[in-house]
Amino acid sequence: MRLRLAFLALVTGLFACSDQNPGPMMVPEPLFNAFDGCEACRGGLIKVVLQNQGPAAEVRVVSGGATLFEGPVLTGQEIGITGPGAFNAFEGHVTLFVDGVEVGTFATDCADAVGPGSVFGPLAVTFAASRDGGFVCPVTPPPPPEPCDECKGGLVELTLRNNGPEALIRVESDGVVFEGVVPTGGEFTVLGDDKKGKLKKNTVVFVNGVEAEEIHTSCSQPIGPGTVFGDFEVVRAVSEDNGPVCPVAPTDPDACQECKGGVVELTLRNNGPEALIRVESKGIVFEGVVPTGGEFTVFGDDKKGKLEKNTVVFVNGVEAEEIHTSCSQPIGPGTVFGDFEVVSAVSEKNGPVCPATADPTDCECKGGLVELTLRNDGAEALIRVESDGIVFEGVVPTGGEFTVFGDDKKGKLKKNTVVFVNGVETEEIHTSCSQPIGPGTVFGDFVVVSAVSEKNGPVCAVATTTAAAWSFSGSGPWQALLAS
Repeated sequence: MRLRLAFLALVTGLFACSDQNPGPMMVPEPLFNAFDGCEACRGGLIKVVLQNQGPAAEVRVVSGGATLFEGPVLTGQEIGITGPGAFNAFEGHVTLFVDGVEVGTFATDCADAVGPGSVFGPLAVTFAASRDGGFVCPVTPPPPPEPCDECKGGLVELTLRNNGPEALIRVESDGVVFEGVVPTGGEFTVLGDDKKGKLKKNTVVFVNGVEAEEIHTSCSQPIGPGTVFGDFEVVRAVSEDNGPVCPVAPTDPDACQECKGGVVELTLRNNGPEALIRVESKGIVFEGVVPTGGEFTVFGDDKKGKLEKNTVVFVNGVEAEEIHTSCSQPIGPGTVFGDFEVVSAVSEKNGPVCPATADPTDCECKGGLVELTLRNDGAEALIRVESDGIVFEGVVPTGGEFTVFGDDKKGKLKKNTVVFVNGVETEEIHTSCSQPIGPGTVFGDFVVVSAVSEKNGPVCAVATTTAAAWSFSGSGPWQALLAS
């Protein structure tokens, strides 16, 4: 008991500062070295010495709402801090600030491993004492951070932390690469299983037998420590070409850019009735029953992980919408395609896509048409439309609408698009934008409902006109000549 009281008195006196001179003090290291023994922290910390290993800075130490130290500290200088409570006990956590920026915090009840060797930014602990354990033994410093680089070539290894409830987790790539019960906070690692030892382009996570997340692991989308996919957080990732991947800064929900390079991921909301939805790109990228208001996500399935130029949505087995996903037409959150509204979109080169907005003053046809919707005001008939090839064929009732999409290398319709009715050519529509065209334009029995041009998107309505149709009145040589 006498020895313990003597220790407390020594340590208390060692760090005592007068009210007139509360600044940092140099700690007599030889005195510390005189004590050969050390123990684990017990009973709570009562003294801590911090050394500034960075440039001279303003340092502030706070505990329990009280400022224990505040002032300039030179490079290499040490400051001793004690708690404000009885026997110099601290209250709760100690938080350290350097030049106004928080650099670290630690518990003072011995719950955190704090001792010589602990580092908080430029401040290093050189001495610590606890109430019941005396001098605290050195703490093994953390290993230096692993060298890292950007993700390149696809992932070969991925470690995830389960931030959700304990569950049976199964991960599938080329095959099953992990299966087991993972507790909350538990980590698990999956390794690539294709011929090159890489994970497939999309790695799927199942929770209790239900698909929960589809993680893009080809490096075409941001991934690295800190990336979050639902309940799962990336702890470590290793890419084929660059090894360990650097941490990824948390995604700013407001950070978005224009669609560029084609869409690699698209989430849609079903604003129509519950239905069996099937989405086809290069192959089937989604199929399932989606309720009203339900959302579903599709991922690109070509060699680059992109959706094809036109992605087709089927409702209860019937084609309902053809969505242009090459970024040549406006697409983004808020874009509507029939009963389907875009919730989010990710493009190959720019990541998350901003909400699509259109300038109502800039809607002239420019660059040629990429999409054209017509209404059949004639009798029900078998309609065939040809551009570079056949872009539509089907029976269209009176008042029915149908849409054609460009089929050349740029996704545009040819200069002249030809309409056949019951096998007979009836209209040749000029779709290069060199002649007026837009909602309201009439071509025989067909009225333009909407049109989208390559460079300006949706085309403005034009004054109602009957294209390629002449009207004559009166009589005389001029009228006879023109009518002949």
